[in-house]
Amino acid sequence: MGPSSCKLTNLTMVSRFLIYLLFLSLASIASGAEPLPAPADRPLKTMMPPELTKESAEGFKVIILSATSRLGDSIDEIARSSGVEGFSSPWLLGISGARYLASLILLMLVCVFTISVVSLIRKNAGRIATGDMNKKSWPKILLTAARKPLALVIWIYGTYFALGILFDAMDPTVAIAFLGEKLTSLTYVGVIIALFWLAFRIIAAVQKMMQHRAAKHEQVVRKILVPVIGNALRSLVLIAGVLILTNTLELPPPIEMFSSKMIAMLVIASVASLIIRAATTAERVLLEANRLDVADNLRAREIYTQVSVIRRIVIICVSVLAVACGLMLFQPVRQLGTSILASAGIAGIVLGLAAQKTLSNLFAGIQIAISQPIRIDDVVIVEGEWGWIEEISLTFVTVRVWDLRRLILPINYFIEKPFQNWTRSSAKLINSFFLHADYTLPVEPLRQELTRLLKANPLWDGDVDCLQVTDSTPTSMEIRCLMTSADAPKGWDLKCEIREGLVRFMQENYPAALPKVRAELHPAESSGAPVA
Repeated sequence: MGPSSCKLTNLTMVSRFLIYLLFLSLASIASGAEPLPAPADRPLKTMMPPELTKESAEGFKVIILSATSRLGDSIDEIARSSGVEGFSSPWLLGISGARYLASLILLMLVCVFTISVVSLIRKNAGRIATGDMNKKSWPKILLTAARKPLALVIWIYGTYFALGILFDAMDPTVAIAFLGEKLTSLTYVGVIIALFWLAFRIIAAVQKMMQHRAAKHEQVVRKILVPVIGNALRSLVLIAGVLILTNTLELPPPIEMFSSKMIAMLVIASVASLIIRAATTAERVLLEANRLDVADNLRAREIYTQVSVIRRIVIICVSVLAVACGLMLFQPVRQLGTSILASAGIAGIVLGLAAQKTLSNLFAGIQIAISQPIRIDDVVIVEGEWGWIEEISLTFVTVRVWDLRRLILPINYFIEKPFQNWTRSSAKLINSFFLHADYTLPVEPLRQELTRLLKANPLWDGDVDCLQVTDSTPTSMEIRCLMTSADAPKGWDLKCEIREGLVRFMQENYPAALPKVRAELHPAESSGAPVA
């Protein structure tokens, strides 16, 4: 996984996380209802005890409310001791001018401090997705991961204290005074988001470092496990953060029920996405380790065929199971599912008969992936056409014919019908062509010329070199030439070049031995006219 794709994946998961939490936070602010007992149909809530999360949230609120009150009292005390009447007297909404000025100064300080901290970390540690990983130490990587969450925490606390000292002195009868309590809840939510974002970025940074180190080794297992484990940990952080925050937010029952269903669907989608990503990553790593653009690529073609078919099967099965599990979370669909299962026997027979061809192709694809009568890039002759296996899907096979036409065949064709596979166990081939010459041609010089031409041709693999007279007719003798090549395309070119060389040799050295037709003339018995 490159830097751009890794960064895009991180941004996608984080954006989903933040959008979901923003929705829940706004729902909490809009509702003034007290938290009610959790619905019974909330199996995922048992993973995170609500009492612990709510107790920690209440403790957090008490601490920051007390700190805000002390800060506001200190500001008022300084204003009174300064002797400036405008600072200590109430202004808008019953808040003193000193608190308004302190709030403005706090916001400015937070802005300057945040920019300074972020710039300092970026200058000394760089970014996660850029830079030479060989020059980055573990402290720098962890500092880089903490840069954005740290800036978020500074902004959260700075904004809270800047606004909190205003709400602390606000008249309780004012219409917007209730926002002070909601601000405290949102501050707790923001801190939790920052902590889980920090864990998320640390995992991403460590994963990038481990991927960089794994790329230097030839162990395929390490290259597969590092991204899979990294994606699993990031999904776990995402789910844990959502569970903790939904337990602490004061949501009305309908929204709480909806959030429970969404969390369950998030877990299902995360598990399905993790399995699909693991299959895709394994395919990519295996194909990188076993390249098709090399001379002896038999093992690579076997692996390519297996992993490409297995990946498609995994994606289809996981997607179907994920959708089914997601639908079964809802009671009406669950009841419908029970009714469907009751008639599954008849429905299964009907669907089996209707989809007989499709199912046979599906099982044929699985059989081909295991037994491998054909593989990707195999040279085959099917339906009288010579070409390469270009694609193997679950239902059809694409054969790229030598003239770039595509021959599409159902996949069970290669199970039920005979065909030629020229690269089943090796791409090496014995190539042959025939020459016809007069009986006056001496064979030994032609045999020596064949050997000379083969040794001078880079397409010959140096194995078979044979010239034999294989047949004789009333007018000529048939000469067969045998030679080997590394694969079929090289063999075709080799045959054409050697055939041209031998014909040229016969034209230049033995022109009288080229094939000819003989006729014997006899004088006419009566007229003397020639008769053929």
